[in-house]
Amino acid sequence: MKYVKVFSDFAEDIEALSDEEAGRLFRAMLAYAEDGTEPSLTGAERILWPSVRKTIDRQGDAYQKKCVSAQNARASLSDISRDESDIREKNLISENETLISEQEEDEDEEEDEDKDEEEKKKEEILYSVEEEKRPRTDFQGIIADFNRLCPSLPRVKSVSEARKKAIRARLTMYSRDPFERTERSSFLRGDNDRNWRADFDWIIRDRSMARILDGAYDDKTPKARGAPVAERRRQQPDDLAILEALVNGG
Repeated sequence: MKYVKVFSDFAEDIEALSDEEAGRLFRAMLAYAEDGTEPSLTGAERILWPSVRKTIDRQGDAYQKKCVSAQNARASLSDISRDESDIREKNLISENETLISEQEEDEDEEEDEDKDEEEKKKEEILYSVEEEKRPRTDFQGIIADFNRLCPSLPRVKSVSEARKKAIRARLTMYSRDPFERTERSSFLRGDNDRNWRADFDWIIRDRSMARILDGAYDDKTPKARGAPVAERRRQQPDDLAILEALVNGG
């Protein structure tokens, strides 16, 4: 095939490439279209090459079909009498044009599907790159910190996917301070009317985390043995915090 059909929106696909990478890609396209030479690409252009090669192969197939159709049309015309040749020629040309038009429509549909697939692959590649750039979360280290800093609470033995998701969303923002404040809270350690205790999953909820950091569950004053009931009540967290903890955690 002596040509390569390139649409204007292909510029969006190669926008992320350098001029050198784009040049190598175009040279590879021309060489492959002419004699099927498979290029050896080393830059970012190699990501686009599979879909580009598929497009060139499809264009080559369409070109061959057009050539065969034209040859068949000429062969048919040679067997037709001169008196009928004009009418038959027009009909054949019309049919050939219709066939080519249908082939081009099919080609456009396939190209759209390939573009969608290519966009999906590029999104997956970009996501993978972003994931690699993103700091690694030390899930085991965070669990170990919780077990060490909150000995009064139920120990965590495993890290589920749900916990990983919550850790990424909360603890990378709030650090490990909530564990220390939870352990300092008499109420969260179980000193309440229902003997309810906080646990790891409750702590890393968004609302729970915010309330802990706001000091809603902090002991108001150091708790003394034998203190009057009214004084012990003043040492408890505010009523709203208690209600939220018991309803959401209990």
